[in-house]
Amino acid sequence: MGNMTLFIAGIAILSVGTYLMRLGGGKTRQPAGILGAFASTTF
Repeated sequence: MGNMTLFIAGIAILSVGTYLMRLGGGKTRQPAGILGAFASTTF
């Protein structure tokens, strides 16, 4: 059950990261990548 919550939170973080990446273009690409890496290490 706890793993499922982490999984959903990770997907939410990735979604926000890709949204910011599209919104900001090149500027936000690096922070979004960091967020993605953080989400993948959380699993």
